[in-house]
Amino acid sequence: MSDSIRADMSLHPEKYINKVITIKGMERLKSRAVRHPQYVGINHNKQPEECIWYQGEQ
Repeated sequence: MSDSIRADMSLHPEKYINKVITIKGMERLKSRAVRHPQYVGINHNKQPEECIWYQGEQ
């Protein structure tokens, strides 16, 4: 995540509510947490209802 996006998210959180972001990580733990998550970007093609953890999951 760039510093400018991080600052904009902090200053204008209302712009990002109900937006879908894509993250990647090393693995998913048994707790379902993502190990070492990294922000990839905003996904403008999906609605929150369409989000999945991994292919085949909801």
